[in-house]
Amino acid sequence: MDAFVLRTKRKRDESERESEDKNKLAKLNKLKWRKLSGENLDCDYIILYSKKEADELLIKCAELLEYNTGQLAKVKVFGKWHDIPRKQVAYGDAGLSYKFSSTIVPARPWIPFLKDIRDKISEVTKHEFNFVLINRYKDGHDHMGEHRDDEEDLVPGHPIASLSLGQPRDFVFRHADSRGKHAKRKIDSISVELQHGSLLMMNNPTNKFWYHSLPQRKRLMNVRINMTFRKMTQLAKREDIFKTKYKDGHDHMGEHRDDEEDLVPGHPIASLSLGQPRDFVFRHADSRGKHAKRKIDSISVELQHGSLLMMNNPTNKYKDGHDHMGEHRDDEEDLVPGHPIASLSLGQPRDFVFRHADSRGKHAKRKIDSISVELQHGSLLMMNNPTNKFCLKVKQK
Repeated sequence: MDAFVLRTKRKRDESERESEDKNKLAKLNKLKWRKLSGENLDCDYIILYSKKEADELLIKCAELLEYNTGQLAKVKVFGKWHDIPRKQVAYGDAGLSYKFSSTIVPARPWIPFLKDIRDKISEVTKHEFNFVLINRYKDGHDHMGEHRDDEEDLVPGHPIASLSLGQPRDFVFRHADSRGKHAKRKIDSISVELQHGSLLMMNNPTNKFWYHSLPQRKRLMNVRINMTFRKMTQLAKREDIFKTKYKDGHDHMGEHRDDEEDLVPGHPIASLSLGQPRDFVFRHADSRGKHAKRKIDSISVELQHGSLLMMNNPTNKYKDGHDHMGEHRDDEEDLVPGHPIASLSLGQPRDFVFRHADSRGKHAKRKIDSISVELQHGSLLMMNNPTNKFCLKVKQK
């Protein structure tokens, strides 16, 4: 009798699973894909999650996701570090990371919540993914500039799956030949509004020919979260090697110094060049800009295919007060409200200036004198509450 009951229960469970699989398959088959196409642009768009499902995912994102802070929340543009205008984090298989603009974003281990989303996208698209880059835009001020997802550690030809949750935002494609004042051709941009719960598949060769961006829309007030699922290789495991690829003479690098804090002091930098020979120009720090301290001729060398350039100490040494910090407030969302900030200074004494928020700019509300203090070598400055609510600070040149 017991064996009969077990067999009956087993058959019922199998029947229920088959029924669930059929319902799941039927639901997937009902999904309606929309094709976006242009010259070498191939994308597919679909509403993957219902509003109720997408709302639940958005709530879980707020509960479960932890975003990068500190140096991982910065990007290097023309030799200077800037805060990324959005929050960002990556999850994926062990050893994977994402590299852009001298920033390496390591993948955190998969969590069940993201695995479930990844598996559903794989089931719908018939493609596998081992990495996801997540960007959080708090409102329409947060944005993403024009770029191509053409990093070397992406598996060539594999599509990128972009899931959108929250505030609908315009997503704009611009052909590489139609960018800038000296565009080769006039090709209309292509725009699509990415809806709450939608999935955009960017298929090959879209990223070879088209740049994409998420422009500012300052009137929009709500949060948007974007998850781009990718298939990555293991190239990014070597974090001590930075590779920069220039497709032609239009690609370039602005003046900068390799003086990052995580470099071993005094250690040389070895620069290997492959492909098109290009001019490499050195300019002394004292000879830069309209108000240069001294006139020192720049030094130029053409880096040949297969050549190695060793930049020895003190070539890249940080040696003066040209580098500075603009006026700002330390009022980031991830700071504990009311907690003081302790600022330790080492090296060259520098002026540190406080300016009240109401006294800034041409149309200042009030006239309030700024307060300046010279931060000495070995000094500690405690910025207590509510200083950062009302005053902006700047480290002068």
